Amino acid sequence: MQENNYDFLSGDELPGVTRSKKPIEDSEFRLVPRGDGPFREKYRPLKINEIAPTCSKDQINDIIRRPHASQVYLLEGKTGTGKTSCARILAKTYVCLDRKDEVKPCLICDACASFDRSYDVTNLNAANQNKIEDIRSLVEDFRYKPAVYPYKIFILDEVQRLTDAAQQVLLTELEEPPSYLLIFMCTTDSKQLSKPLADRATRITFGDLKPKHAGSIIKQVAAYENISISDEDIDSLYQQSRGSVRALLNNIQSYAAGGFDPERWEGDEAPADVVALFKGITKGSWSELAKLLQKPNIRSEPEMLRMGLESYLRGSILRNPNIEEAIKLGEAMIRLSGSMLMDTSAGQYNQFVLKCLRACYVFRAN
Repeated sequence: MQENNYDFLSGDELPGVTRSKKPIEDSEFRLVPRGDGPFREKYRPLKINEIAPTCSKDQINDIIRRPHASQVYLLEGKTGTGKTSCARILAKTYVCLDRKDEVKPCLICDACASFDRSYDVTNLNAANQNKIEDIRSLVEDFRYKPAVYPYKIFILDEVQRLTDAAQQVLLTELEEPPSYLLIFMCTTDSKQLSKPLADRATRITFGDLKPKHAGSIIKQVAAYENISISDEDIDSLYQQSRGSVRALLNNIQSYAAGGFDPERWEGDEAPADVVALFKGITKGSWSELAKLLQKPNIRSEPEMLRMGLESYLRGSILRNPNIEEAIKLGEAMIRLSGSMLMDTSAGQYNQFVLKCLRACYVFRAN
């Protein structure tokens, strides 16, 4: 597989990121390498402008400008999209001593520097501390005023794993929280939370990492790490991440070490929506396909699904020993090819519907 031996990647689209030997100066977010650990830790965001845009930056900035608007936050979204990192960043902005909102957290004042070892900050992973006695012990600490910071900060990860009784105890305490209490609840499945508990919080929703932002991550990491990435593997790095920033960074590190398999995503582990759309297309069943295309998650991420379908079809072609069937799959893949990133989200969806219709037409009954 031929590679372009450039030190830097540029361009915001996938697949086929344009190469340049100069690092990009302008970006919606800026990764900053810290330390020599795994990429997922080395590039973990510590400031607002380092967060990949999987959530609303306007909402985050509004929280910083109006810190007294809420004491309880619910950060919801799939794993690896930045919920806990964002919670920690927001928590630091509440205690940061810098007077300028636009630079918070500054990371250099005494409050920022002591954050990880402060007695006023408690981290709890509800995946293994989810029983009622765990939460009773936690809320007992609510009653003690902060020692140094103006707030007692609690970051609760995987909060959906709390038992019903534990959720009820937490809810009772949050009905009238003391003014110094600040809680960030992170969850991958907010539907498992009781509605009253979820309604107590200001919600921050995290979505899948979009292709253009994945392209920005790839080019920035490649520049810092002096990695050359082949054109054929760029979209696979994103597709196998399935919208997760953490998974993408892990994939880039595996690629750099020579352990990344670009074909793995195209096999049986493809997302359920991709497999369902593939079956609808290859059955030549427009009625079945049309129902799938109306699903909200498909309407919201048409470009990611188009890329997934294109790759899944390519893998099916290469594995198919029947030349006539392989040719039909190839014709369907051609009808699905072509990035839609330059269009609006509504335009992307309209194009995706049309591409699927044309691909399905290849398999129409004779």
